[in-house]
Amino acid sequence: MSSDEESDEEYNFIYAMVEREFRRVITEVHIEDRVIANRAFYGWTCLRTVSFSDRLDLIGESAFRRCSSLRSINIPRYVRVINNWAFKDCVGLLTADLGEGLEMIGAGAFSRCRSLHRINIPGAVISIQRRAFSCCSGLTILILNDGLVLIEERAFARCTSLVSIEVPPTVMAINLEAFSGCMHLRTVTIRNGLKKIGRRAFSYCRSIVSIKIPPSVTDIAHDAFKECSLTTVVFCDMIEEFVSETLMRDWWNQGVHEKCLSTYCFLVQCNIPMSVDNLTQRMWLSDIHGMLQRIPSISYDNLQSYFNSINKKLNLYNTLKDVPALLELVIWKLTIITENDEDDIFDILSANTKTQYRVGSLGMVKLIVPQVLSFLTSDEYNSTTRVW
Repeated sequence: MSSDEESDEEYNFIYAMVEREFRRVITEVHIEDRVIANRAFYGWTCLRTVSFSDRLDLIGESAFRRCSSLRSINIPRYVRVINNWAFKDCVGLLTADLGEGLEMIGAGAFSRCRSLHRINIPGAVISIQRRAFSCCSGLTILILNDGLVLIEERAFARCTSLVSIEVPPTVMAINLEAFSGCMHLRTVTIRNGLKKIGRRAFSYCRSIVSIKIPPSVTDIAHDAFKECSLTTVVFCDMIEEFVSETLMRDWWNQGVHEKCLSTYCFLVQCNIPMSVDNLTQRMWLSDIHGMLQRIPSISYDNLQSYFNSINKKLNLYNTLKDVPALLELVIWKLTIITENDEDDIFDILSANTKTQYRVGSLGMVKLIVPQVLSFLTSDEYNSTTRVW
């Protein structure tokens, strides 16, 4: 080994010894740097107070991880990023004031900060990354501001003291298990704007008994509220009215039937209420209503294909809804042509003559249309016809 290598090794050894001693005795630090390096104060268990200069821009990964004596932090307004696990396992952290310039809270940034009781997410934060505040069992007040777009997987999972949340209208998605295991969460207010509630997003939130889904939501995982104590799910007025009109209330059960969430998504994604409202034939309406009422008897494995069959039939019915009127016009015109001389076809017919021809054509339509429509909507016809 060369003398330089021996010197480097000795230096590293001495540095490690000094750092170890610092971890044991340093209780207060002031940081002037613009960037706090990854693991800069990892495991400094005696560190109680940290102050930052206004120059600070970024806090690195695991920078203060396992600083178990740290009581409070005040992030300067110019800090844009708190990186992954930056304050993870700071079990004594009571308060964290996040600067207004913060844009990203990294994965697990405050995970297992069990004493943290209040957090206000600045409006500049677009995404709260996975597990950012998971297992913050003392968190009772959570303020989410306009500007937030994504709440990622398990972001607030097992925040067992959380009682209420309000999701601002800028949030597009609440992802996998975002609030799973928040057992004392009772009130969830979702503003119009949210698109997706992901798998098990509120699973094991046993204190939630009622929730209102705004009309903007089009995608709810079937197990989004798994193991909750829901007694009522209120959907938008359009869906609630449609459920009543189609006699789905018989099985809907205040929106908490096990197939309600999947059915709701189907109804809004395919715009079923409007498609049904366009139907004019009673037998078609009866057919679609019957298919909707049979949803509870369909197995989960076949549920999506059953939804597809309803939508396919609705589309067919809507395509055919103008057939009677068109057929009437065709018969009316043919009657005029066949019962008049060719030279008279272009003469102006009297109103009475037109009425007589139309009455006759309507009679023929009443005889023909039921047979034609029955044929066009039959399974045999549709299984052999791709385009018409």
